[in-house]
Amino acid sequence: MLVAIPPKISVSTFMGYLKGKSALMIFEKYAQLKYKYGNWEFWAEGYYSLATGGYTPSANHPLDGWS
Repeated sequence: MLVAIPPKISVSTFMGYLKGKSALMIFEKYAQLKYKYGNWEFWAEGYYSLATGGYTPSANHPLDGWS
């Protein structure tokens, strides 16, 4: 997943929001998962992030054009 995060928002804040909001949306659609995983154990702890240095789809990238 490639996302652009404004400099005023930290990566950890964004990931906390993304994981929390997506878990709520999944639990809303699939209520039975809430009983299996509980409210706090849906996503694994941690994440990986990498700065891409301003990558844009129009940049010359080896994976562009692969479908």
